[in-house]
Amino acid sequence: MNGVPTTQPGYRGAYVGQINLTVEDHVITHSEASLIKTATVQPRIQINEPLAKSEMATENWLDTTIGQLEEDAHISDPMMARLHGHPYLDFINQVQMEAAGVDLSSTALFTNEVAGLDREVTMRDVEISYPYPNTLAVLEITGADLRAAVEQCAHYWQWDGQQVGVSKDYTDPKVQHYNYDLFAGINYTVDVTRPLDDRVTELIYHGESVKKTDRLHIVLNQYRAIGGGEFHMFSADKIIKTVPIDMAELIAHYFSKRQIVSVVPTSTYRVVANTKVL
Repeated sequence: MNGVPTTQPGYRGAYVGQINLTVEDHVITHSEASLIKTATVQPRIQINEPLAKSEMATENWLDTTIGQLEEDAHISDPMMARLHGHPYLDFINQVQMEAAGVDLSSTALFTNEVAGLDREVTMRDVEISYPYPNTLAVLEITGADLRAAVEQCAHYWQWDGQQVGVSKDYTDPKVQHYNYDLFAGINYTVDVTRPLDDRVTELIYHGESVKKTDRLHIVLNQYRAIGGGEFHMFSADKIIKTVPIDMAELIAHYFSKRQIVSVVPTSTYRVVANTKVL
């Protein structure tokens, strides 16, 4: 019996895996795995031809311009984008806040391969720049929860006494850039020379320092909303509202309403060493 071929990670779609199983009396008596090279294999006409029109229509849809940004939000340096903030991340937070009807949000630059958006934006650009099928949730949290979340993000940075880098906890054994968020709707400062969980030196919301007992509404993707990434201050029982539309669709809708989009930062974010801005 032949197993169903499956794409093997690391081969960029050039191979599929095949497993041959011998089954006798409902018991597997022998198994053999192999890789089949697909790059030079011609697709079967009876399969390829019916799909051609659908494939062409999909490609045309992906390449259709859905809107424009007033200014380029392309990411050339992911490290600097996380260290100083970036218009692309401001834009994602902007979309999330409008969709949820709140003025506090956070998002991550999920991988170093996310290139942000150029001024002309197609649906393909949206799908590439936001690669996960995330939906959103609004949580009611305390000021203490918010501070704990920002402190958790501050774990991302490592200070060697002279320069800042990314903590090995986020790169080894697994790369976890998606667990570092940047927030919109607050002004905050992180001092990387201070001990972990005591790095946030400024946290301001609506012009006032955030108090532990403050009640706040924040929009997050569902992964983060239920505490994903060691964000234990967030949990499903704090969710008060969901937005059951994935982010790619929300972004496309945001453009369709405006055509030309202006990104307006709603936070001041600084990473410092003592008082020196990095």
